[in-house]
Amino acid sequence: RQMCIRDRLYILTIGVIAEEVFFRGFLVEKTGIWGSSALFGISHVFYGSTTEVLGAFLLGALLAWFFKRNKTLLPNIYAHMAYNFMVLSIISTFSKGVSGIIKLETPTIIPLNSRATSKQSKVS
Repeated sequence: RQMCIRDRLYILTIGVIAEEVFFRGFLVEKTGIWGSSALFGISHVFYGSTTEVLGAFLLGALLAWFFKRNKTLLPNIYAHMAYNFMVLSIISTFSKGVSGIIKLETPTIIPLNSRATSKQSKVS
């Protein structure tokens, strides 16, 4: 099942606002740029992808730096929405048929030569 429009709207609005208020508006002052960014990355572990965690960490660091510099969350909210929109667009374009919350996995490599497959099974 494809991600429904309600889930996409949540990710682009409520989720972004809640994350920015908590991770930048609250945690940056308590744990600093790197602490809040690490916690932001860890909070994305449930996506099941190291890439998601690393991307969240880097985005979190950039947004935390902007917040420390500007002392306002509104530009961060817009930037975070734009980032999520871009990611959702890319995933929906390249991952047709992915069900539920997106989980990026390592693709399976299929040999182009059928003999390679039969040789591998004889060796094993």
